[in-house]
Amino acid sequence: MKKLLFLLFPIIAFSQTDFKTLDSLQFKQTVDQLVKDTGRNYQLVINRQDDDKDNIKFVNVDDKSDILLIKYGTYMDGENKDFEVKGIKKWAISTIYGKYLALFPIYKKYVDPAANIEAVNKKGFVILKKGYFDRFNDEGFWRLGF
Repeated sequence: MKKLLFLLFPIIAFSQTDFKTLDSLQFKQTVDQLVKDTGRNYQLVINRQDDDKDNIKFVNVDDKSDILLIKYGTYMDGENKDFEVKGIKKWAISTIYGKYLALFPIYKKYVDPAANIEAVNKKGFVILKKGYFDRFNDEGFWRLGF
């Protein structure tokens, strides 16, 4: 039983991540896990020609029209300029954009394990306690905001 709890601890700890107070290692691991959770063959786009910052873009190598975009921000946790305290740099994932079938597994895993894939799609949106999951456009792209 102790072994089982030990093996489940990382899963439980990760599933309780709020995506808002990540250090650099947690941020990288979280992004990697989110991409893996889609179940798709996404590859990181490097040397982008756009000037959009604070997001990470992935393209499905099997379907170039299938894009996953993870928007994030950084802040200095504990910073107090009045007392000249610099704080610690933290990352916060704010929104994930992608195809419905890529985002639904993330929504189901981290937000609503009882979610029904057809019901959410038919409704077109779900309002969360601290965010949303909704249709972004008519081309099959959705967004999951935290």
